[in-house]
This record gives sequence, C-alpha cells and structure tokens, in this order.
Amino acid sequence: MDAVTVALSILALVASLFVKGNWKGKSWLEKSIMILGILVVISTAFYNCNRVKKERLIEKINSKVGKFDDLENVTIPLISVGDGPVSLGITSFTIFNKNPNIKPLFRVYIKDSKLYVDIVVWGRDKKPVAVIDGNEWTMYSDDYEYNNDDNGFEIVTKGDRQVYFQLILKDGIAHILGIVTNSEGDGVKFLYQDNKPTDIWGTMMMIRADDDSARQDAAYLPIDKAIFKYPRSKYLGQRK
Repeated sequence: MDAVTVALSILALVASLFVKGNWKGKSWLEKSIMILGILVVISTAFYNCNRVKKERLIEKINSKVGKFDDLENVTIPLISVGDGPVSLGITSFTIFNKNPNIKPLFRVYIKDSKLYVDIVVWGRDKKPVAVIDGNEWTMYSDDYEYNNDDNGFEIVTKGDRQVYFQLILKDGIAHILGIVTNSEGDGVKFLYQDNKPTDIWGTMMMIRADDDSARQDAAYLPIDKAIFKYPRSKYLGQRK
C-alpha cells in the first residue's frame, strides 16, 4: 500500500465518521477519543508504509550488486584503498573473491563523468545505516550524517564526525574507506594507509560476525579522514 492509497483510505474513514457517526451528537470525550483513534490510524499507516518502502529499497540494492549487465554506457572504475594515487588492480566486484563466503556488497560505476554507487551500509547492530541507490540517499539511522557531491559519498558518525563509509572518485579511480558488511555482519573494513602499500590485502580487515569483541571493536572503529563539511543542510556538497 503506497502513501496515496493510505491517504485516500484515511480521508474515506474521516468522511464516514462525520456522515454516519452523528458527530454533532457526540460528547467532547467521545469526539476526543475518535480524533485520537484517527491520529493513531494515520501514524500507524504511514509508519508501516515507510517501513515497507525501506525494506523494498534494500531488496532492490541487493538484487543489483554483483552484476553490471543492467547498466549501459558506464565505466567500471578500479578501486584504491585510502587516497593512494595508484589503483591496486581490483573492482568492486573482485574485492570479495578473497572470501567466497561473502557475496559482493556494493557496485561502483561512472556515468557522464559522475560517480554512482549501489550499496546498503550496515551498522554493528546489524541494522541498516543508509542506502545509496545510484546517487540517491536514504538514511535509516539518526546516529550518522552524510554529505556528497558528484564524485564523492561520505557517511560519518554524528557528533565527532568520523568516517564510517567514504567513496571518492579521483583521476578515474574510486578511493574507498570504511566499513562494508552484509546484514549478518560479515564484510570488510577498508583501512587508511599513509605508506601507500602495494599489497591490497594489507589495506583491508576482514570482518566476521563471530569475531571476538576486541576485533569487533577495532573493525567498527571509524576513521579520522572526513573530507566533507557538516552539517549537510549548511554545507551541501562542500569539501574541507
């Protein structure tokens, strides 16, 4: 049921109460109860509608990652971890070949000189933080903020604004930082390395849902490398 259907149903309910409910003959208490009931119905309907919409968006993203045959006139960039100037020879699809138990969790492509990413970003609590569908954002958690421009996406923790996820296009290479997992908590943390290592696996920390608490703490520790200004409402698309 979409929002329009919900709204029309509610209007029909209200009209029915006025026509058939002998509104004028009701006491103030009965009127108050009826109004409260209508508000509860409205709130519940829109909450459920929004919840279903967000669940379907996650399903949509999961159905797209791991393949590129549905895209036309795009370029698939190579990936570099951190701000290394040279690609380490992998794409968003081949990153996960190191662990065959983890399916590809995102895809990155360039179209009309703009960066696009399809990804569900999950938190340590196995709840969704955000969904990026091409370049359209849907935030699921109030504990994070985001900002972006045509060639960069970033999610930071609210308050201290440390990087949880970051993807930046520079010189044709997609530079990635942060935490990418599936809904079960298995995935990868892309680490910032000042010494620009040449071994890709030296810049990645595999995350497993059954890791001990110390390793989990290290895996989910955000990174102090934010490039955008915040809040987004004031600094839309502005970098530091």
